[in-house]
Amino acid sequence: MWSGETLAEHKIRERQRIEAIAARLRSHNTGYREQTGMGALLSNSESNQEYALLFTESVNTAAPLIVWIGPDWLGGVDELKDDKGGRAARQRPLSRAEHDDLGALIAEDP
Repeated sequence: MWSGETLAEHKIRERQRIEAIAARLRSHNTGYREQTGMGALLSNSESNQEYALLFTESVNTAAPLIVWIGPDWLGGVDELKDDKGGRAARQRPLSRAEHDDLGALIAEDP
């Protein structure tokens, strides 16, 4: 998890919380656009990400899904490949209500 200027990490292992986060992400799984090189240059989205979520099956497994949460955007990568064979990054706008709901679900002390 990236929070503000300080890198902090906590692991969520409670199946019920993980399922709630996944359900929330699935319920708003529309409106994503594939990130282009020009879009990345113009958006500056990496510098203002607030959280990064890595979904893994174990500590030694590469993350099959990574989700980033910014103040007004949601993005991520999964196993979908782009036209060059790399992982395709996508992002979409995120409303304040969606941001606050996700933040409450992933908070260290819910």
